[in-house]
Amino acid sequence: MTTLIICRLIVFCLILGLFKTIIIPQTVRAEGFRILDHGASATGQGAAFTAQADDASALHYNPAGMTQLQGIQFYAGTLLIGGTVRFNSDLGPTVKGGVGGTISTPPPSSLFLTANLPALGLDNLPNWTVGIGVTTPYALNIEYPDDSLISPILTRASLPLIDIKPTLAYKVNDYISVGGGLDIYTFASFLGEGQAELQQNAAPGNPFGIPAGTGLEANGSDTAL
Repeated sequence: MTTLIICRLIVFCLILGLFKTIIIPQTVRAEGFRILDHGASATGQGAAFTAQADDASALHYNPAGMTQLQGIQFYAGTLLIGGTVRFNSDLGPTVKGGVGGTISTPPPSSLFLTANLPALGLDNLPNWTVGIGVTTPYALNIEYPDDSLISPILTRASLPLIDIKPTLAYKVNDYISVGGGLDIYTFASFLGEGQAELQQNAAPGNPFGIPAGTGLEANGSDTAL
């Protein structure tokens, strides 16, 4: 009887999922210039590093992997991102944008610090490892000419967001470890302008009566988990 109920639940969930996929409209949103990989080893291996997790950047990919690390370990790096962005439109010429210089400033960076508790003098807690990480999840810093056809939409955007990651891991036995942590998203005054910014020019005939071409800016900062 129990097996029959479980089978019915599985069939119901499959039907519900199929209905949601076919009937309910799906939303797709862009992520901007997101930095997915942090650390040279993980960048080279891609998602495979999640299973390996044998350096301090495990804090970002697989916190349980921190229990493999001995003593106190520190890991840091930065990415130098350059190049251009092109916007193609059927209504006018191609618009060329850039990162405001040879490389995006400030460059997206990351640092990780892990420690077994015995290395901190807590010898009675040999199976515990703590860590703290700071990453830049986005490298959004883009500029377009003030006289381009998209200037009423965007002339400059910047998102110098940082992610602070306090993390804890516990080694259950030689085969099983568990770990977890928080992602605290915030801004800092030492990183760029210390806030998210969006700049544009007022469009002709806007409902607020602002003269066309007037520079406008929206900015703000916050902290969230």
